Amino acid sequence: MQPDGLPREDRGTWAAEVATSLEPLPGVVAVSLSRLDALRDFAPHWDWLLELTTPDTDAAQALLRSPFVRDLLLDFRLLGAKPRVVLTANAAA
Repeated sequence: MQPDGLPREDRGTWAAEVATSLEPLPGVVAVSLSRLDALRDFAPHWDWLLELTTPDTDAAQALLRSPFVRDLLLDFRLLGAKPRVVLTANAAA
């Protein structure tokens, strides 16, 4: 996820601000932001990986249905990003 309209040097700051804005949301246990540099041939549109940890699947689904996250995903699209949402099970659970 990265907005095409921002200069490349500002994209890291923008991505960090997005990640920080998600930390206080109900159901969010942890937020992790990672830059993706490897395997660009397989994921050319994914420059960042934003991981949200929730206590369970119900909390994750509620978070994704929240107006804030829904609007954030729509904003990404308006900025030219191609956000993807993937739910995974916690292997430690």
